[in-house]
Amino acid sequence: METEGDRGRGFGEDLYMEETSISVDFTSFMAAVVFFFIGLLLTGSPEVQVRLRIPLVFLFISAMGFLYSTIIYANASGELARLRKHEFDDQITMGNIISEYLGVYCLVFAIPLAILGYSPDRVLALVIVLLDSAGFWFYHHMGYSILERYVSRPQMHYIVGLFVGLYLSSFFGFYFGRIWAYYGLSSVLLALIFAVTFFSVRKGREL
Repeated sequence: METEGDRGRGFGEDLYMEETSISVDFTSFMAAVVFFFIGLLLTGSPEVQVRLRIPLVFLFISAMGFLYSTIIYANASGELARLRKHEFDDQITMGNIISEYLGVYCLVFAIPLAILGYSPDRVLALVIVLLDSAGFWFYHHMGYSILERYVSRPQMHYIVGLFVGLYLSSFFGFYFGRIWAYYGLSSVLLALIFAVTFFSVRKGREL
């Protein structure tokens, strides 16, 4: 005979499976979108592809982030089916971190650079980078981000400010033709993304 506790566990497992399914659907869709975007950019002339070198790197990392987080989420559902809740939680945490930092961050930072390198409309690129920066700031400071789970509020403000500062500096380096500054600042921005990813993975495993 099924007890109340059994029904509760079954209901909880159904919720976890639904959460996993939604995550798989989202990240697989985003991976497809980013790969499609990359394909469009790679159809340009060789000169355009050279100009788009940095945004293409960010886009490839974004696509890989979404792709591997999809695989991690799918594997997590298998852990739940085997009733290994701790392993399920670890893999969901890992998937969330990779999809947000490598997937979302790299996509957000790539879009204005790609527009600036591909479109002759430089005003459009300026509008997009300002909207992009405002959206990035709003997302974090309204408490919706994964980052807030692993750092204090003041630390998050500092890290987000550093991200936005490097991002805008890189963009304007490209905008004004300061190519070496653009490459250098973009490299530092990418290194910061990987550093925050590594830090959050380590903190996630300690929780």
